[in-house]
Amino acid sequence: MLTDFLEMGLLVEIQKDDYYEKMNEKTYDNIRIIYNNDIDPILPLIEKYIEEISEKNNTLLGVNTSDKLTIQLDYDKEIFLMRQMLFTRNENYNVGGYYNKKSNTIYLYTNNPINDVLMNMPQVSISDGNINISDNSFKDNLFHEYTHYVIDRFIDDNNMDKNSLPLWFEEGICEYIT
Repeated sequence: MLTDFLEMGLLVEIQKDDYYEKMNEKTYDNIRIIYNNDIDPILPLIEKYIEEISEKNNTLLGVNTSDKLTIQLDYDKEIFLMRQMLFTRNENYNVGGYYNKKSNTIYLYTNNPINDVLMNMPQVSISDGNINISDNSFKDNLFHEYTHYVIDRFIDDNNMDKNSLPLWFEEGICEYIT
C-alpha cells in the first residue's frame, strides 16, 4: 500500500499541470477511453479495434470481460515513459503500450494519431541522432495489452495464482492473439 502511495505521488509530480485538462473521455462498450483532441477523428477506428480484439479474445479464450477497463491514449512521451517505468519497473524506452492491473488501465502512446492509428505504422522517434522504430504498430500494442487484461480476468475468474502462469506463456498468448 505504501508503495502504491509513493508511486502515485511520484506520478502526480511528473504529470504536467494541464495534462488531463487536454484530455477527453468517452465510454464505449463498458470501456472508458481517455484521449486528447487529436484522436477525435479516428476514435471510430479505435472502437472498431476494440470490437475486433474483444471478439477474438472471447472466441479463443472464452473470458468474461465485464470489468470496467480504461484505455488511456497518452500524447506526452515523457509522462508515458515515466509512468511505465514506475508501474512496470522496466526502463524500455521502445514500448508503445502497457497494462496496469492495479488501475485496470491500458496505457498506449501515440504522438501522431494519423500515422499510428489510421495508417497503423510503427512509431518512429529521433533522439540524439538515433532513429528508434517501435517493434509494433498501435493496433498490435492495443491487441497485446488487451490480451494481458483478458488473461488477468481469466486468472481472477478461476481463482488461479498469477505466479502459476509463466511469463513466457502469457507473452506468447498475447503475441499469438495479436
